[in-house]
Amino acid sequence: MPAEKIIYRDKSNNGYKAAVVILVIIAAILLYNSYMPAGSGKAVGTVQDVFGLLTDTDAEVLTVKEEAPGLFKVVVRTGGTGVNVNAQEIYVTGDGSFILTNVVKVDDYKKSLEADKSFSQCLFDKGVRVLGLGNESSSVLQAQVLGAFGSRVFVDCSGNVQACQQLGVQQFPTTVYNNSGYPGVQPVQAFTQLTGCAR
Repeated sequence: MPAEKIIYRDKSNNGYKAAVVILVIIAAILLYNSYMPAGSGKAVGTVQDVFGLLTDTDAEVLTVKEEAPGLFKVVVRTGGTGVNVNAQEIYVTGDGSFILTNVVKVDDYKKSLEADKSFSQCLFDKGVRVLGLGNESSSVLQAQVLGAFGSRVFVDCSGNVQACQQLGVQQFPTTVYNNSGYPGVQPVQAFTQLTGCAR
């Protein structure tokens, strides 16, 4: 009678453990792919780099969603924990070349531009002029306060400072209205109080 072959089974079930590890890896890959849409790697890396530099902390990407071909919405969290956490929605191109941090609906943007245009035209029609220097920070700030169409009332004295000074301007910028000068950067409310023009 031939000898019976005895097979010993490893009770540690290494095959079972290997199968579980493989399943966990597959689940992790599937989860990562649902979290990170295809082609978003550079976009995510760019957001983490930029916001890490900006806040001097690690930027954690919370979600990534492709909004349009090649454009991803990334929600990034910066800062510490608790109250100091700051989450932002960032739009970034898939190649990581461009970041949009201030996304505005087109209709809202058009309304804002129309308001700026109307405000500047009203100031111009009332005779408001802002005398400033195109390369001087306070004058540039005043032009920005006036909005997208502030150049309508802005007079750049850079080419002939003496002519502006002969008009009585001693400081740049100076807002001139009804033969009176108002030196320094003026807020929008000051223009509204002087002229009745509203934005």
